[in-house]
Amino acid sequence: MLSGQVDHVIGVDTHRDANVAAIVDAATGGVLDHFHCTTDALGYKRVLAFANTYATARRVWAIEGTGSFGSGLTTFLLENGEWCRGLCSKRCFRPRHADRKSAGKVP
Repeated sequence: MLSGQVDHVIGVDTHRDANVAAIVDAATGGVLDHFHCTTDALGYKRVLAFANTYATARRVWAIEGTGSFGSGLTTFLLENGEWCRGLCSKRCFRPRHADRKSAGKVP
């Protein structure tokens, strides 16, 4: 889908207190490097500096949890002109009606 559009994908696994970013070569799928950072302004600046060092060509950020734990990082990156895409964890693909049935609710 991104083939030919980017040279690197920077995937970020977001959590409450720390984020983990990995730079992936879009052509090979190989991980070039990874980085741990805090979920504050300093951590956001550090992960952007990490990307500027190791992914200098065309890139896109793939960020998990853009509506929750990843929202601060996503906002920071967009404000700095970065191309971001949100990712959904596997929980997003769980059918909602299955949850309702297990809770005794009518679908």
